[in-house]
Amino acid sequence: MSNQELSGLENPSAVSLLKGNKQHRSKKDYVHMVKLYSWRNKKSILGISYSLYEKLAYGKTQKFRKMLLDFPGLLVLDEGHAPRNHNSCIWKVLTEVKTEKRIILSGTPFQNNFKELSNVLCLTRPAYKDKISSRLHDLTRLSLKGKNGRLDEEIGIAELKDMIAPFVHVHKGNIL
Repeated sequence: MSNQELSGLENPSAVSLLKGNKQHRSKKDYVHMVKLYSWRNKKSILGISYSLYEKLAYGKTQKFRKMLLDFPGLLVLDEGHAPRNHNSCIWKVLTEVKTEKRIILSGTPFQNNFKELSNVLCLTRPAYKDKISSRLHDLTRLSLKGKNGRLDEEIGIAELKDMIAPFVHVHKGNIL
């Protein structure tokens, strides 16, 4: 998506239709629209950076936003730990994507930050949002207060691992 040249594989109808359209004042808007239209109609793979996704989804063109939020059949987030802050625009826009099929790839551990882990898990499994947030909130409170010592925290972490085990897979091999 970030390459400003058409590859020649884009939908010919989109190219000819948008070529004469004065509504797309910049070459960037024109190229983005042709690529998004082609992606939507071919049901193919769209490679896009977080920053460009955020820019297009929150930009001035509502058609970009609608396509990026309504049409993905599968959302694959490489470096999936990147949108971990619930106050960031990219995290907010990704929570609005209307697909239940999501894969988050990350080689970076979350370093015991329960809030960031909760945010990423909520991106992965929106249906589990309340359950995950509640459990991680309890764990954060336990680790801050130390209610009954380390035992409560260890039990809570074990429960959390059991809860997310069906959809969190950790590869511990030495080959990446």
